Amino acid sequence: MVLFAAITLLLGPNLRPFLDTVLIGHQARELATHLVITLPLGYGVGLIVVRSRFGEPETGGAGLAAIPKASWGAIGAVGIIGLFLTVGFLVTEAHGHGQSSNMTSLVLVHVFEHLLTYIFTPLLVAVFCATLRSPTR
Repeated sequence: MVLFAAITLLLGPNLRPFLDTVLIGHQARELATHLVITLPLGYGVGLIVVRSRFGEPETGGAGLAAIPKASWGAIGAVGIIGLFLTVGFLVTEAHGHGQSSNMTSLVLVHVFEHLLTYIFTPLLVAVFCATLRSPTR
């Protein structure tokens, strides 16, 4: 983290990632594909492995109560980032600055680009969850 901070100071921090049309478009494409594929795959595999090792957690009900408390912060962060990128994407008209004007092909190419991510992320999550120690109750 210190190295990242040093490089940021050396290169000069700026607001370009938050204002540049091309970067906003790319970030929106990343969020769209990973939110729909990578996160559910990793989260689902993690829940399956943890529940198979430690049993069902006592949640006090079904529905939203079944979502582990630790997940709500991540869900909120993804929501805030998604809102920012949606507004930025629409305001800057980032869709007109992409590699293609066809949104379907643009997203499908990105999905193919990350195919190995969709294979290795669930595998790594399964390994990490399999090595967890029993939670203290």
